[in-house]
Amino acid sequence: GRCDGKSHDANGSVCKCMCGGKYHGSNNKPGGIEQAVKDHWEEVVSEAEKKAEAEGLELDTSGIRKLIGLEDKTEKKSEIGSIDNNHKDTTPLQGSLFTLLESAPDE
Repeated sequence: GRCDGKSHDANGSVCKCMCGGKYHGSNNKPGGIEQAVKDHWEEVVSEAEKKAEAEGLELDTSGIRKLIGLEDKTEKKSEIGSIDNNHKDTTPLQGSLFTLLESAPDE
């Protein structure tokens, strides 16, 4: 069902809405729904960083972390590049957090 204020204000433990319980009763917890949303996005961004690292890629998540108000865990600006063997030039590739997540195999 719908994830709305009724679910966010809930006191019980049963959640039948589309968030799968992520936001159930969140208004009754420290930080409320805002903290629940931040926690969710921290999980999403961290998972994308782990997937990129597992593939040997670097993923710059500093922009999305700043936008959402998450702690910036990047120590340097990450740039993914490829080497053109004819010119010995590095060409930056534009990666996307959401492209990486969408291309990941379903488990």
